[in-house]
Amino acid sequence: AFNSHWFIQSLHDLVYHHVLDIVTLSLPTNQFTRSEFSLYLCDLFEPEKKALNVRYQDVFSSDPAFSCIQTLSSLNVLNGKDNYFYPNKPYQF
Repeated sequence: AFNSHWFIQSLHDLVYHHVLDIVTLSLPTNQFTRSEFSLYLCDLFEPEKKALNVRYQDVFSSDPAFSCIQTLSSLNVLNGKDNYFYPNKPYQF
């Protein structure tokens, strides 16, 4: 029953998407941008989409991760600083 737990399934997804290396329990050497990481999180955990008044000067409605960034920011999972999200910067694990 433990293998069907949502957390285990999420770990499997993180390994599949090369976010985690389960063998060494280390993080990957390749970098994910903050935008890419937000897409992974939304894909893995499927949070309810929220369209709130979270506005970043560097994230536009035409960006593929726009709704994920909005949702994760509204849930206080990923946030920006000083009205910027810095979507193209590497995500710091």
